[in-house]
Amino acid sequence: MQRLVKQAARFGVTMALAGSTLAAQAELLDNHVLVGPALNLYSYPPPSGYEQAYSVRLGAGSWPYPYVNFYVDMASGKSSYASITAGPSYLSYLQNVNIVQVKAGDEISARTLTDGSLTSFVKVTTPGYFEVNPVTSSTGADPDIYLGFSYGATTGPAYGWAHLRYTQAEGLSLVSSAMTTSDVGIVALTRTTVSPVPELSTASMLGLGLSSIMGIATVRRRQRARKE
Repeated sequence: MQRLVKQAARFGVTMALAGSTLAAQAELLDNHVLVGPALNLYSYPPPSGYEQAYSVRLGAGSWPYPYVNFYVDMASGKSSYASITAGPSYLSYLQNVNIVQVKAGDEISARTLTDGSLTSFVKVTTPGYFEVNPVTSSTGADPDIYLGFSYGATTGPAYGWAHLRYTQAEGLSLVSSAMTTSDVGIVALTRTTVSPVPELSTASMLGLGLSSIMGIATVRRRQRARKE
């Protein structure tokens, strides 16, 4: 009996440690999206009518990181309004880049990026094919653009979001961003990641271990009662 109780106690501790390990798996990277001068314009020139070009780097670490060129068609007479489209790079093809429009609270994951619940902005649909649905920035005092993205990193898929802002005075700039390379997704405009499995808290794990102990003890008492 004592041996069984000890085994159950060890099981409870092991489960609690496993819960802590699962909770620690999430890797969150802040502000790894960068906005800068457009790259490789010789191969992919701006579309006709678009006056400005920027590169939006989505990856973390050193080159090669996935990037997409953004092209801006400014609306004359308005200080914070633009139609924004995009052009591919060979890295967007290799990394299978997918960019969608989001709002706060949207889940950016493999499920939402394929079920049609989010409006597509940029998508590599097949190798060598790049699909774009232009985005229009807000007007007036809130010239912001909220995008979610994914790409196939060498260590596994990455999911993230970027809060961008466009004004004719300052151009396209990054306000904030976050991404994860270890979990299955992230919630737009938050630092909350989507776990690959439901995570039990440490307290729940300990409770499960104690329940196992009590269950074994109950079975042993019933066995002794029947023998008597």
